[in-house]
Amino acid sequence: MSAELPRAVTTPSKAFCYEYVMCLACGAKRLTLARHIRAAHAVSIEQYRAHYGLEPDCPLIARAYSNRLRLLAAKHPIGLRQGRKHSRNLHDGAPSMRARQ
Repeated sequence: MSAELPRAVTTPSKAFCYEYVMCLACGAKRLTLARHIRAAHAVSIEQYRAHYGLEPDCPLIARAYSNRLRLLAAKHPIGLRQGRKHSRNLHDGAPSMRARQ
């Protein structure tokens, strides 16, 4: 998966807006760039970040979209039981099945 990436069409500071993220290779404006980079440019996310000098933890998702997803996840807590708070200990102190045997 290695293709030649062109020079950046804009500066990284201008590419990351609140409402969208712009692809530095082609200028496409998207909510998320990960799939676009792999499909349109045939490079990995790591290669893209290295080529354009982006930090490894630089998010390739628009902040507005990320906030929307976060609020949606908070409103509909999938995987949590109704009426109970999230806990790392799923058994709440009950002995495990192995301990009972």
